[in-house]
Amino acid sequence: MLTIIGLMPAAFALNPQVPVQYDVIRQDVQAARPLVSEFDRYSFKADALASIDRLEKGAEIHASPAETRGDIYQVLSGLRSVTSNPAASDAQKKEAAALAKKLRPTVEYAPFWVRLLSALCLGVGTMIGYRRIVQTLGEGIGKAHLNPAQGAASEVVGAGLIMTAGYTGLPVSTTHIITSGVAGTMVASGSGINMHMLTKIALAWLFTLPVTITVSALLFYVLT
Repeated sequence: MLTIIGLMPAAFALNPQVPVQYDVIRQDVQAARPLVSEFDRYSFKADALASIDRLEKGAEIHASPAETRGDIYQVLSGLRSVTSNPAASDAQKKEAAALAKKLRPTVEYAPFWVRLLSALCLGVGTMIGYRRIVQTLGEGIGKAHLNPAQGAASEVVGAGLIMTAGYTGLPVSTTHIITSGVAGTMVASGSGINMHMLTKIALAWLFTLPVTITVSALLFYVLT
């Protein structure tokens, strides 16, 4: 989804269904300033306060929707820090959450066509490359082939964890969850785990983060 909508950041940096009303945003960020200034515990507090300064000046200083989006995200990050700071009172946390709720729809959204295209791409990709996925999950993780009961148990656990993450906001990976669920059913059934395959999967997980960080950093410097 992020890849598809990221192809046209200038057009979709801000939600077209929520017109940018700088007068309203100015009032919200003015109310957020004392909270962020006092309770933002992270090193990006200076960036959040600078974004508040720019948003208070309104449309005349924002040359593009992408700049407005970036500033709103900085303020949201600061407000998120306020809600998790034990030093803030319950009233202050509620105020920070309410301000974030008002600002969030402007930048956190996904058009219907993006969701539809994402589902279509996932479906087509699975249809084309399903064999390796099925072989790895069904035959490679355990020392015995996955049976229907084990598959159902893994899917139920995965659905439950993903649904929980949707309510709590915790970052999760469906691949990690399903793979771990299948491995758990293999242990429970007594068939055992294929450590060679599990090592390959673990190494792939381990190297994904530094490799993607490096590639994205190089692309950023090349493009800028």
